[in-house]
Amino acid sequence: MTKTLHNTWSGDFVSNALNIRPKNTTQFQAFQSFLGMALRKNPKRAHLLVSNLLGKHVPQRPSIINHAAAELAWQIQVHHNTSPTVDSLMLQLESAHMMQKALKSHYSSFPPLHKLSTPITVFGYAETATNLGALVASHLRASYIHSTRYPISEYQYYGGFEESHSHASSHHITPETIDILDEPERIIVLVDDELTTGNTVMNTIELFESHQHHNHYYVATLTDLRTQKAHKVFKQFAHNLGIQITVVSLLSMELNVPNDSVGKAQPLLNQLKQLPEPAKAKRKTKVYRHEVTNSGYKPLSQGVQNNDFWSLFHLVDEWKQKTSVRPDEKVLVLGIEEDMFLPFLLASSLETDGYDVNFSSTTRSPVLSADRDDYAIKDRIRYLLECDNVKRYAYNIGWDYDHIVIPVHSQIGHYSIEPLLRAFQGRTSTITVLTMTEGQSI
Repeated sequence: MTKTLHNTWSGDFVSNALNIRPKNTTQFQAFQSFLGMALRKNPKRAHLLVSNLLGKHVPQRPSIINHAAAELAWQIQVHHNTSPTVDSLMLQLESAHMMQKALKSHYSSFPPLHKLSTPITVFGYAETATNLGALVASHLRASYIHSTRYPISEYQYYGGFEESHSHASSHHITPETIDILDEPERIIVLVDDELTTGNTVMNTIELFESHQHHNHYYVATLTDLRTQKAHKVFKQFAHNLGIQITVVSLLSMELNVPNDSVGKAQPLLNQLKQLPEPAKAKRKTKVYRHEVTNSGYKPLSQGVQNNDFWSLFHLVDEWKQKTSVRPDEKVLVLGIEEDMFLPFLLASSLETDGYDVNFSSTTRSPVLSADRDDYAIKDRIRYLLECDNVKRYAYNIGWDYDHIVIPVHSQIGHYSIEPLLRAFQGRTSTITVLTMTEGQSI
């Protein structure tokens, strides 16, 4: 992976070419700390805002991801108790390299989080925010469920909604029991990485309200980039349904996206496609495979009650014992698509033990890569799954990791592993695959 220069923002190329930037220029440094930019072939939205806090397109320290989720949970609790104006953390940041220090400092200043008396269900959006949502739920001591792109046939179909600008627009909700969503006194917290128009959130709330009325919804997002018009539409939507919607975020600003940005992006896409792949020295890759017990784990798309949520943290102990990572290794723990939370817990546990570890995940999202400092996606791995003939991707993995650990606990994960192993050959010295022996349905 190309090393980013200190004064180079990984969004300059797209931002300058398409004139996409915050309307309030005083917030530009905070925006740069949070996000890079890349390009994708999408008729509705050609640019992609690449988060530095998710561990999706950019491998990241588990502690940074967790601290960001913790602040969202803290804001929800503070708003729920006192309804204050909460200052955005990101306005404190002067540059991206200060992010870890600032997050840790801010996080350590939080008052203790206590379980709220009102029952809460946190809902995460597939595939990007499944781990972020689970972390918010864990900090709130709440129940949790996320949407899925893969409906589970053996469970009742609660419903679906559309994410219109997405590469895979259809979301499905298939809870094991509907109580996790339909208890009338429950507060529903919707968690996503960004809020741009609010359309997906409104589609979700309409679905929930068609089943059961809830007085109060929270929307927790890393970045709230809605326009003034979108804010008004959102407010009117809540008024029409007779509900309260509270939005919390780490960064809130209006993003200027010119109407002709999609058309302007096409020549840039063609330009980047013509760039040659940089030559890299390949290493001999050894692959180790280990099985671990399921311990009763079920996919989080089926839902998990708050009383059972904490048991998930113990599932990674056996995984960690079988990783065989060394203190001198640079390690990447890689989740697969929606299945991010348990791999994240493994990465977090390794980091706590002092290992040099990052976390990331594969994705179905097609994004163009370019080996340049001013672009967010510098490296791309592609592989094809024969089960659905759809390409998958891993971004910014580079060639510098000594050890890649891949926990597998879903059907899609099992389908992915052999193509992934072929794609990673030569990029790392060691790959450890950890698979569950039971409960492999998605």
